Amino acid sequence: MKKVISVILSLALVAVLSAAVVGCSKEADKSSTTVTGINYSLEKDAAAGEGYLGFATVKKYVLSDEQSKAVSKENYSNMIDLVIPAEYETENGKYKVNAVADGAFANQLLLRSVTFGSNIETIGAGCLAGCANLSSLTIDFAGASKDAVNDKKTVGYLFGTSESSGCVSATVNYNGGDSSNSATYYIPSALKTITLTGDVVSEYAFNGLNVSNVVLAGNVETIPEGSFAEMGKIVSVTLPATVKAIKKAAFKNSAALIGVNFETLTALTEIGEEAFYGCSKLGLNKTLSFAAALSVIGEKAFYNCAALKAIDLSATTVEKISELAFYGDSALESVKLPADTALGKGSFKSCEKLTYDNFSVGNGKVDDKYKDAFDEDFFPVIS
Repeated sequence: MKKVISVILSLALVAVLSAAVVGCSKEADKSSTTVTGINYSLEKDAAAGEGYLGFATVKKYVLSDEQSKAVSKENYSNMIDLVIPAEYETENGKYKVNAVADGAFANQLLLRSVTFGSNIETIGAGCLAGCANLSSLTIDFAGASKDAVNDKKTVGYLFGTSESSGCVSATVNYNGGDSSNSATYYIPSALKTITLTGDVVSEYAFNGLNVSNVVLAGNVETIPEGSFAEMGKIVSVTLPATVKAIKKAAFKNSAALIGVNFETLTALTEIGEEAFYGCSKLGLNKTLSFAAALSVIGEKAFYNCAALKAIDLSATTVEKISELAFYGDSALESVKLPADTALGKGSFKSCEKLTYDNFSVGNGKVDDKYKDAFDEDFFPVIS
């Protein structure tokens, strides 16, 4: 039977800070060593495994008196890079740190980065609410747990629904469809980078967040539906070579997205329907080239990618470009496809700069039997 230890214990941690310091509307060039504390609640439980007395839950993060005084004076020169440990050791033995309570780090303005420990299994609602100066977050999974559903499966869930100074609202559409499937969270304006270390991304995990960079550091195989959709500020996403499929609307309407390195995605076989729909800066000033494994490009996959200038699919096994796949790519000037590729209706319509001479299929030119794929004036007039 579980025995709850009523006394909340405090662990003093030493956070060594880097020279680059995030301030609040100001810059600072100071760095130091800061002593901070996490309060835990402990629960004896043999299920924690051999070598552990039980489980520890992160209950509250507490500043020292000196840090509290600094915050009261809006002095953010000594920022904290916090790593939640995998285990907590007491005089009697070790506990596995497997949970973070609701609001555990709420309104901690000195937090610059937070890395969740490797044993964390559940994360409480709004645990990072009001952390206005947080610039970097590292987590193993999105949301409350690996198997969370609805709004609890999104990163937004960690930041809470209460309006807070220094945070901006983000409407997260967590299941697609109408507004009944959405929630509004308040994300720190300073938050730039989120790193996900696990092997699974949940549907709509990052939907609607205003962050500029996402790194998937685990062996992720599927980028699921809506997972990076409607991200207004995302510039780049780092995908591992293990990715096999980018599903429906995965990046839809993430208009600032520029950087996706498709050449390194050597296992990628499928780019789904509307996957990059409305990514108006994708491929800016560069050729998008794809590895040999790619075989499926879904309907409207690159619809209205207005900055896309050149596409090279010649090394792939794509047999058909689906309907409206590249419709409205107004900057598109050059296309290279593998031999015998079929073209769906409207797949290259409204590509104003695309010419017959810069469109190749294998070693030859596209047959006019596919005229429904292009604007009426695409094929040269034979006199």
